[in-house]
Amino acid sequence: AIRKSPEATLDLLSALLIVASILFLMCFLHQTQITGWLSSATMIYFASSLVAFYCLIRRQVALSTPFIPRNLLRRSAVSLGLVCNFLMYLAIFVNWFVLPFFVAEIVGMGPASIGVFLTIPAIFLLISSPLGGAFADRTHPALASTVGMFIIFIFLASFQSVDNLSTSFGFAARMAGLGVGMGIFQSSNLSLIMGNVSTRELGIAGGLSGLSRNLGTVCSVVFLGAIFVALKTTGQELSGTSSTQVSDAVIIYIDAFKFVYAIAAAIGFLGVLLNLWLWRSRKA
Repeated sequence: AIRKSPEATLDLLSALLIVASILFLMCFLHQTQITGWLSSATMIYFASSLVAFYCLIRRQVALSTPFIPRNLLRRSAVSLGLVCNFLMYLAIFVNWFVLPFFVAEIVGMGPASIGVFLTIPAIFLLISSPLGGAFADRTHPALASTVGMFIIFIFLASFQSVDNLSTSFGFAARMAGLGVGMGIFQSSNLSLIMGNVSTRELGIAGGLSGLSRNLGTVCSVVFLGAIFVALKTTGQELSGTSSTQVSDAVIIYIDAFKFVYAIAAAIGFLGVLLNLWLWRSRKA
């Protein structure tokens, strides 16, 4: 049977404002890579996104049946669950655009080896996701999310020990650990969010979960990627023909890699704290 609710109405203007706000935000993030953060085109896109978002909020407040139920984001399990989902993808996606450059240019791995590394997290995610869901059902989704995020934090922090002499096995073990953490977190985080919404709110809650995930990946590429490229470029400018110059360039490259992963680990640790607070407050 198809679920119907007399309160569920499709507000086309609000939907258009959501699309416009996200579209201008994506254009802003893309424009930063072309003309920089403070160019006029970048600022116009950013201001347009804010205006569309402000108009959306004003309209939602005025409607008797808003697009997003007013009390939905007031529930800490839902709002903080979405924030943690965003933080997880913001931290973890660094592996898909920074690590391939590092292992290719510094460690010297070929395309086949890089492809294997990028598939390892997906394999272990498939294995750990049902286990994470079962763990969440037997304990509490916030506890399982905390465990998953803590595993992610540990393995992101472990990249501080890598250098140009690191082995393939070391990278593979780290990627496998991240895949396990992702699987445990994803299933339990979705259970946490969906377990705190009503039946007629499942659709919008799922949409918000997907939005937080996509925003996390995009922001990771833009912000962490920009930091990595800026620091790495400094090392490339110092590179030359002498062994000393090459050595200095490699050291700067490795430092840039570790700095970006330190930021990702700090983001992951923030996610650990938020999930832990959710679990402890839920127990109380």
